[in-house]
Amino acid sequence: MADCVRDYGVFYQTVDPDSVGQLEAFCASDIVFRDPFNEIRGLPGFSRVFLHMFEALDRPRFEILDTAISGRTAYYKWRFTACTKRGRMNLDLVGMTEAVFDIDGRVSTHIDYWDSASQLYARLPLIGGAFGWFNRRFRVPA
Repeated sequence: MADCVRDYGVFYQTVDPDSVGQLEAFCASDIVFRDPFNEIRGLPGFSRVFLHMFEALDRPRFEILDTAISGRTAYYKWRFTACTKRGRMNLDLVGMTEAVFDIDGRVSTHIDYWDSASQLYARLPLIGGAFGWFNRRFRVPA
């Protein structure tokens, strides 16, 4: 199990448009993927998530900061960095992936947890002000 967790983490950190096709070596054909924007079942859809990331962003990169294993589940703490295609926004997100491995050592469930509100939406020009207002409204006074 530890080898599968390590190998998937290495792939995740080094994936590029040319290696997306190698997902089948690490993932079950009926993989379930979920993040704040998507809920997808199946390897073709999961591959499209990566391909879309490379089309929409410049220099996307995951850096695994820490890994923990519990039974057949691995937890990867990661940092994701990228730049929007027009260079208007640099992304620097920290999140966690919950990856469940099947009996064959392939990822059957991949769920990404990250705070899209504070790490992304609050930084957008049109809606960032509303998020700032909510943040100030619900923050505990000093």
